[in-house]
Amino acid sequence: MNCYDLLKRIMDASRMTADAKRNALKALVSEVVDACKDESVLSDVMTSWSCEWGQTFNRSVDDMNPNAIAGFLIFSAVDVHKGSLFPRALAKQMQYIETCQHNGDLTVVRGGKVGKFYPRKYEGILTKDVDIITHEFGIGTKMAELKDTQLITTDGEPMDDFNPSNVLMQALKLATMAIDADPYGSPKDMRDRTDDMLNSLCDEYELNAKQRVSARAAFDLMADDIEAAKTGCSFDDVKANETEVPATIAMKILGETEDDVPAPTPTADVPDIDTSVETAINALLTQATKGKVGDVKRMLTDLSTAQTLAKKLEDEVSVLKSRAMTAPAMTASGGVEVDGSTLTYKVVMVKACDLFKNPITGKKHTELSFELPTLVWTDKDGNEVRHPQCPDIDENYVIRAMHLLKLCTAFLKGKNVFAHGHTGSGKTTLYEQFFARLGMPVFRVNLDSALERADLVGNITLANDGGTTVSKFEEGVLPRVMTQPCALVLDEFDAGRADLLFVIQRASEGKGLMLTEDGGRIVTPHPLFRFCATANSRGQGDEHGIYAGVRPINGALLDRFPVFIEVDYLTEKEEGVVLKKNYPEVADETRTHLVQFAKSMRKAFTNGEITVPCSPRGLQSICEMIPFFDNILPTNAKAIEMAIETAVIDRAPIDNRQRIIEIADKHFPNCKFL
Repeated sequence: MNCYDLLKRIMDASRMTADAKRNALKALVSEVVDACKDESVLSDVMTSWSCEWGQTFNRSVDDMNPNAIAGFLIFSAVDVHKGSLFPRALAKQMQYIETCQHNGDLTVVRGGKVGKFYPRKYEGILTKDVDIITHEFGIGTKMAELKDTQLITTDGEPMDDFNPSNVLMQALKLATMAIDADPYGSPKDMRDRTDDMLNSLCDEYELNAKQRVSARAAFDLMADDIEAAKTGCSFDDVKANETEVPATIAMKILGETEDDVPAPTPTADVPDIDTSVETAINALLTQATKGKVGDVKRMLTDLSTAQTLAKKLEDEVSVLKSRAMTAPAMTASGGVEVDGSTLTYKVVMVKACDLFKNPITGKKHTELSFELPTLVWTDKDGNEVRHPQCPDIDENYVIRAMHLLKLCTAFLKGKNVFAHGHTGSGKTTLYEQFFARLGMPVFRVNLDSALERADLVGNITLANDGGTTVSKFEEGVLPRVMTQPCALVLDEFDAGRADLLFVIQRASEGKGLMLTEDGGRIVTPHPLFRFCATANSRGQGDEHGIYAGVRPINGALLDRFPVFIEVDYLTEKEEGVVLKKNYPEVADETRTHLVQFAKSMRKAFTNGEITVPCSPRGLQSICEMIPFFDNILPTNAKAIEMAIETAVIDRAPIDNRQRIIEIADKHFPNCKFL
């Protein structure tokens, strides 16, 4: 069963009558729980559940509202899509329901009663479209794209010719054995031994290069989960699993023996040698090689073995080449004229995982183990400086992992990028913070109605040269920046006029720009120059009916931007972390309410109720003003009220004002908004 099948069955059940809906969802819960109940992490939670409530979990489902049943399954599927194993995801949701029972975070159901097993976050989940559900809950994809996310895989359905769960579980068991052997062991020890463990296991199971890469990625996900103890899984849980580790591998990892790696066996048939001439051939070989080779059968066997190994290595190299991240060809250094002086840059390769760390946990992204070119600038005196057009690094900025991976891929492959999303979602800032960490300048051009072709390409002007009037070509934005290692951000790309976009279309091909105004001169782009576009639409016109001036973009031009990134607003958790880091003087409760207020504003904006959302900048302005007003006004509630009115309410159009006040009243009942 995969995520697609599970969500489809839940949505099918949601359209049934009340009794049929409950029965269908109950049967679905029984099916998925029974398929995973033998897994130790789930069986432990189910045993604890039975002791706590005096009944099995399946029986407890009888007390659940259909929305609660659906919520339990959907949130489990979300965790699987994000990298967890399905039994662990189910156990996590069971523990969440149990926690809600104890802290009273439950929803009222029919008759005004509190649903015994109905957490608040599951409320109304069956009334939503499945694509909206997957988007809101962090999957960020369409339902049809979930078929590859496998939930339940039986031993009879091996994936890619091997069962990864057994291999990975054995690797984890080896990790715990290695740590147990060291009384001062720690989760870090497991990380340090990963290569040895996986290499030995992959050799034992004769995995190919593609399988090894998959095993490594899956192991990293599982190791992260255990190291952070996010799902309650401990090393004891891993060791309790029945999967056994081959003794020879375990002994080798723990250093008790040193086994020789077995030589590959030949797969091709070794030709037979006529015994009547074998002795003569052996004698000739011995004489010709001075005794180094004297057995023709052995020589043919070795040749067949070498051919087999060469073919295997050739296949693996082919796979690894297709997955490799390679930097584009570039000059190691160069110079750029800036404000009348020359700045020199040097290209330095740095691992992406060292440049971009998880902004919430501070950990490295193990997926970003490839190198990126960064620029180190020096002035004419040899002093290291920062290019004046290079944005400042905001250490608290949250670059989401999927956005980061797409940007890195586009940059390394020399592709132009098209970022789209609602206003204030941080599209331009995403580019700025990415290139700021690479030390690359960023130039911005807003494609408004006042922009002319001459601004982009350049024009011919008249100048006085020793009393004689001469014509001179003045370069526009494109020829000036295309020859530099930099990013050109084209803001409001879908609002640009057609004649200007055709100029950009020719330049964005990567083959150079012909300046007909300057005698047909060709401007060749720098290897590290990139076009980056931002837009409120996907290039097909305004889909929301709220962005005046947005036009459909020529399909040929869109083809020049092969990497698309949909930039949504930050999640509550991400935005809460940003505000806490930047504005620690604002109370935790106030920050939480502000994040929820901003989310409600954005929801009303996307639903067409208002035309002005609360952008991250607006939210940060509120946080900046609250401490100031707190020292002037008599109460904290009055300070919050004044800050929200100043940053949000007073800037809203008159037809939006009442709806925004209603939203503010909901989240700040102690304030009085007028």
